Amino acid sequence: MSVALSIPDLFYIAVGIEKKGIAFYDIMARSSPQQDVREVFLYLTGMERRHVQIFQEAFHLLSKSQFLADRDYPGYVQTLLDNSVFTDELADSEIVNNLTSDIEAIELGIQAEKDSILFYYEMLDQVDETIRDAIKRIIIEEKSHLKQLSEMKKIYKGK
Repeated sequence: MSVALSIPDLFYIAVGIEKKGIAFYDIMARSSPQQDVREVFLYLTGMERRHVQIFQEAFHLLSKSQFLADRDYPGYVQTLLDNSVFTDELADSEIVNNLTSDIEAIELGIQAEKDSILFYYEMLDQVDETIRDAIKRIIIEEKSHLKQLSEMKKIYKGK
């Protein structure tokens, strides 16, 4: 099964992923009792805001030809979207309200970063060379977020 998405659709989805990440990390920063966890989540909130800006700037660099043709994507792209941690459910804060510890929040953040990285790698194959560098930078930053959250998880699992 394929999914017909345009290049602008991919950018719309990417911005949506980042905005939901902002909402999640912001809520977690305000609700964590641990100062170091709050600081990490505040940092990640700021980074996700920066990613929104980068995606929006890259979107404006798209050539008109990239707006015209819809492309078929393998069904796993839709699967990535359907199973993403940062879904509309998160925007309703339902998931967030059910978290019982910082460890659960950190684990949810880890899964969300993995989901984002996978989706952005798929975007790389579809966009013009002029935009790939921006997406590659975001992937590198998302990987650093994943590492940071993983290190924090080790610290709190040990307590």
